Amino acid sequence: MENRLPEYTPVRHKKAGYKGWIHSTTKMSELFTGQKKYDWQYTITVEGLEEKKVAPGEDLEVIMDSREFPPFLRETKNLESGYIEETALHMLGYRITDMSWDQRWNILINVGIPILGPLKVVSTITNLIYTRLSNVEMAERNQHALLEWRRDLDMVLDRFGDDSELDNPELLEYVNNTKNKMATFLSL
Repeated sequence: MENRLPEYTPVRHKKAGYKGWIHSTTKMSELFTGQKKYDWQYTITVEGLEEKKVAPGEDLEVIMDSREFPPFLRETKNLESGYIEETALHMLGYRITDMSWDQRWNILINVGIPILGPLKVVSTITNLIYTRLSNVEMAERNQHALLEWRRDLDMVLDRFGDDSELDNPELLEYVNNTKNKMATFLSL
């Protein structure tokens, strides 16, 4: 199976010019846009339109610097704690549970970075690591997740480390301190 774009990938139709987010794929030929040579096509949510657009992958390009959070997804805060109940990255499909590294990387590259930017992605993953390391019990319960987040963080930093958004000494110090804290935990 070819590597399909994940849900919420920001796209622009090359010919028609509309912009939106991948909603899903469809095999329903009656929805196809005259492109009968395909077994499936993407359905796209376009802001302001009730009906979804349909297009084959070759007609779409990923918007790599969208910085537009899909309006139909909204972060909500827990009224009692004041903390965000779900990170924006998680809302966009990123998770450790039941997801391979390839699937997570596909989401990070095609959804997370284009919509949130490398700064928000690096900050979010670093915060996930840092909070799980806040006590030994939680760190031990989340050891697998910690290792996976560290791998994802390193890959994003390797790929986007030269991005001007990440040229932030305070962020880099926080990332390095968190990595050192994790290294100390793993050596116990």
